[in-house]
Amino acid sequence: MKYLFWDFDHTLGYRDGMWSETLHSILKRHEIHNIDLEDIRPFVNIGFTWHSPETPHNLLFNGKTWWEYMNEYFAEIYEKLGINKTQAIKYASQVQNEYKDLEKWHLYDDVIPTLQDAIKNNYKNIIISNHIPELHEIINQLNITEYFEEIYTSGKIGHEKPSLKFYAHVINDLKIEKTECVMIGDSYNDDIAGALRADIQAILVRKPNDKNYKLYSPDFRGILKIIRKVSTMEESIFVN
Repeated sequence: MKYLFWDFDHTLGYRDGMWSETLHSILKRHEIHNIDLEDIRPFVNIGFTWHSPETPHNLLFNGKTWWEYMNEYFAEIYEKLGINKTQAIKYASQVQNEYKDLEKWHLYDDVIPTLQDAIKNNYKNIIISNHIPELHEIINQLNITEYFEEIYTSGKIGHEKPSLKFYAHVINDLKIEKTECVMIGDSYNDDIAGALRADIQAILVRKPNDKNYKLYSPDFRGILKIIRKVSTMEESIFVN
């Protein structure tokens, strides 16, 4: 085991309120106070590229960029919330910068020590995430770029986890074998089931282990011990 594939959102870091708060903050900035955060939440559970993981972006976008495609949806959300079309388009165009606001992004306390320990133990850290095309900007703003060999985001790849094409892109680009890596993430469907379908070992973190998955840690403490366990499992399979 040589390469550690880290998910980003809710694994390494998180944004205050995520997309709901982003859209809500723009409304508050424009003195619109009759729309609550809870009014927005249902709309961000659908409509994003990762909600259609088996559909490549080129089929979804029809020639549009990631942000052009999503801004149309954000404008649609604002309209459904009662904003007139002209203003809805204007507010949607502000989502990109608002979402990337550094003050809203945070790392979990155990992230940097874990990444440092991984490097000391000769592992190579890789981020693979369903995220905006500019994920690397957020990583850089959080001052953790130095800990990663590569950063892969679905916004650039054009495929979403748990699609096999997403994992295949990463494996092929790194020119490595599947037995050389392990996926670490908080989403059972995207990170665990997706990786396992791609014949990549996976470790579930952060979220409650509702499925009683065997390789699980509630946080990063002891995560390297689990990674070494996975390495031993892979070596045993290879020898046999």
